[in-house]
Amino acid sequence: MGEKRRKSDADGATPSKKKKHRADKAAATPEAARPAKETAKDVPAVPVASVLSPIASPLAGKKLTKRLYKLIAASAKGRTLRRGLKEVVKAVRKNQTGVCVIAGDVAPVDVICHLPLLCEDASVPYVFTPRKEELGAASRTKRPTSVVLVTAGKEKALSEEVREELKACAAEVAGLRTATV
Repeated sequence: MGEKRRKSDADGATPSKKKKHRADKAAATPEAARPAKETAKDVPAVPVASVLSPIASPLAGKKLTKRLYKLIAASAKGRTLRRGLKEVVKAVRKNQTGVCVIAGDVAPVDVICHLPLLCEDASVPYVFTPRKEELGAASRTKRPTSVVLVTAGKEKALSEEVREELKACAAEVAGLRTATV
């Protein structure tokens, strides 16, 4: 069987499709033309402040951001979390109380620029966090999320300690807003 293949190659017959594909691929990407693999050291770190929108005020600090993400994760588990702009706006207009957490790197800014005013009119404390990817991960979704509203929900939906954390975060966020004004 090996002799037959050798004879066909020697006769000038065309190589099989796999061989042809491999030959074309190797010719198309020689070693010199292949891009070098990037490592974490090669990629420059982008500072978070450079991608924040100009309306991202008050911005949560590291400790408050961490507390908010834990609260969001617990609220998502208890199903008392409103994700996304449309759902949050609807909840705020229906006078649901809680803490509104907005991502600071949403582009274009026109998408969320009305939300702080809406929250102020409804007396809902709001705060900005640095990244929408982290906000989406905290709310247990694979997609980045621009805004979430953590609500108390029904009486038995959240545990008592999560309710206390919600009240503490709401008070701290309200304190941030009055300090910046």
